Amino acid sequence: MRAFNAALGELGELAAFVALGLTVDLAFIGDEGLWWRGLLIAVLLGFVVRPLAVGPLVSAIDLTWGERGFIVWSGLKGAVPILLASLAVVAGAEYAPETYGIVFVVVLFSVVVQGSLVPTVARRLGVPLEEETTPPSPAQ
Repeated sequence: MRAFNAALGELGELAAFVALGLTVDLAFIGDEGLWWRGLLIAVLLGFVVRPLAVGPLVSAIDLTWGERGFIVWSGLKGAVPILLASLAVVAGAEYAPETYGIVFVVVLFSVVVQGSLVPTVARRLGVPLEEETTPPSPAQ
């Protein structure tokens, strides 16, 4: 049942991410040079800002150095920032289309680059990705 619920949740996230991705005008992002701004922000957020903000916070938690490093690296990835940026578009805020495009590039970088490296980073930091399960005792 847990595996089914997890798969259903992941399917819902994927559908939301694809639906929000379809709202992005890739020509606008390319014409306005938003790719470069988005990539610069993504690199700064992923490799400078997040470690400086999250590192001290997780240092107080009883974790191994590998687990702390994994938390600092992995972070949250998904459609929520795109959804929040879309609220600015709906509200008609100034520079909303540019903001929406930059947020999309940042999230895309986070998902593709950082997300695809999660198994490699976890392995190098000694963090198991699979949930440890204990076999049921014979009395159960």
